Amino acid sequence: MFQRHQDFAVYQPSEAARLLGVQPSKIKRWLGGYEYRRGDRVVEQAPLWISEYSNLDEIYLGFRDLIEIRFVVAFVRAGLDKNSVRSLLAKARTLIGHDYPLSTRQFQTDGRTLFLEIWDHGREGETGHAIDVRDGQHAFRSLISPTFKDLDFDQGVVSKWHVAGRRKRISIAPEVAFGQPVIDDTGIPTFRLLEAYEAEGDEAIVARQFEVSISAVRSAIEFERGLFPRRAAAA
Repeated sequence: MFQRHQDFAVYQPSEAARLLGVQPSKIKRWLGGYEYRRGDRVVEQAPLWISEYSNLDEIYLGFRDLIEIRFVVAFVRAGLDKNSVRSLLAKARTLIGHDYPLSTRQFQTDGRTLFLEIWDHGREGETGHAIDVRDGQHAFRSLISPTFKDLDFDQGVVSKWHVAGRRKRISIAPEVAFGQPVIDDTGIPTFRLLEAYEAEGDEAIVARQFEVSISAVRSAIEFERGLFPRRAAAA
C-alpha cells in the first residue's frame, strides 16, 4: 500500500507496478540495478537513475519517479531496448539539465526529436533504415505522445497525473492523500470507495456516505478493479 513520508507520495514497487501495468520486478531492476553473467564475468547494471528516496533501505518511488517510470514503460512498449532507453535518459538529462527530465514540460517539447534520434541510432546499418525511422515516428505518435495528455504541469514540472484519463476525474498528485489515486476535487481515495462498496453492495449508499456522485463511485470501482494486477490477486 502507499506509505507516508514527509507528507508526500512514497510508493512501494508493487503499488507503482499496479498503477503502471508492469511487473514489480521490472521496477526493482530499473531503480535498484541488477547483476548478470556474461561468460565468466559478473556484470553489474546500474539503476536507470537514483530514486527520490534512495536514502531508504529498500526501493521506494516518489511521484517524479512514478512519472519517469511511466515514460520508460512507454519507451519499452514502443520497441526501444534497454541500452536505447539508457541512452535516451542520459541525453535527456544533458539536454534538459534535470535529474528527472521525462517529467518536465521541456521533454514534452523536445522529446520527439530525442526519441527519434535514439530510435534512428539504434538501427544504423540495418536494412530498411528509412522504414525504421518511419516506424519510430509512428511509435512516438501512437505510444509516447498520448502519455502527455493526462499530465498537468506547474512551473514546467508534472504536478498531477489524471491516471484514468481526464474524463474519469481520477488523479494522482503528490500533495493530495499522500499520492493515492483520488476522485478529483474531493481528496477521497478510490480504494476507500471500493472498500465501502464491497461492504455495502450499493453504489447509492456509498455515494451518500462520501457525499459524491454515483458516477464517481462507479468510476472508482472500475478503476480499482482494473489495476494490474487486480486487487484480489495482489492481496
